[in-house]
Amino acid sequence: MAHACEQCSMRARPSIATRLLIALITLIPAGAAFPPADASAGHAPPVAPSGSPEAGANLRATSVIWEWIRPKTRAVVWPPAFATHPIVFPASSGSR
Repeated sequence: MAHACEQCSMRARPSIATRLLIALITLIPAGAAFPPADASAGHAPPVAPSGSPEAGANLRATSVIWEWIRPKTRAVVWPPAFATHPIVFPASSGSR
């Protein structure tokens, strides 16, 4: 958090991220054209029509399986194309 007070000479200064964003914005030419907005820009994704078996489902979504790989840490383990970690099998606790 930035510090600013009347008793000292320290003044609030924009963060590095803010300064970088401002610098990048100044590089965009006036009147620049951008591609049409999509779901990654906060717009609604295409959904299955009502009456279909998957009504309201996001048609661009990919189903994945998450797995807890250690305490407080999970990862995508399936399908392999989207996996961020190999499947972790629980340790055997012997006979029960």
